[in-house]
Amino acid sequence: MCSPEERRDVVNEIFKRIKSRLDELDEIRHQLLTDQRDLLSSCRKAMNFIHSGNVSEAKKIVTEVRKRIQKVKHISSDAEMFCLISNILRPVKQELVEVEVLLSIIECQKVPSPEDLGVDVISYTLGLADVIGELRREVLIAIGKNNLSLARQFLEWMRLLFEEISQLTYPDSLIPIRHKTDVGRSLLDRTLSEFLFYKRSSFLLK
Repeated sequence: MCSPEERRDVVNEIFKRIKSRLDELDEIRHQLLTDQRDLLSSCRKAMNFIHSGNVSEAKKIVTEVRKRIQKVKHISSDAEMFCLISNILRPVKQELVEVEVLLSIIECQKVPSPEDLGVDVISYTLGLADVIGELRREVLIAIGKNNLSLARQFLEWMRLLFEEISQLTYPDSLIPIRHKTDVGRSLLDRTLSEFLFYKRSSFLLK
């Protein structure tokens, strides 16, 4: 049987390795959080470019974000590192999905799949749910330009995405989609009401 000193030495050695590993993970975590902030800022810039009609600039930013995500992924050397990177990058992936899907809708292209974008289904689905809010902005922009035909197209996309997302009845522990579904329903109802009001007002002014 080991002596108290030997047992203490064993435990000390275990915790020395644990601390070394946690120090390594913490250092990477700090760097990843910096990357996360920069990438989220880039995605938001891309979204603003889309809403202002500057799609080419948005695409340049998207290309750069994709490259940086791949570069970060390559430091994943084991399961612990992979989980850390995945968790920190998830908000970035969600925003990238938002931008890429909205771009595809505006340009009348095929909506990219999770595989096309190289993201997991949870990040993809959460990002897709947020597209509803961005489509609302496009509806209002189109209404402001008196382009009811375009506004109606974006409104139909809002309806389609909401109908699909509302069928995902999974627990929040798997995918926190319920709140986004409730928000999507509210946005869709408000946007439809505003669209019909403007359409009716335009008709009466003729």
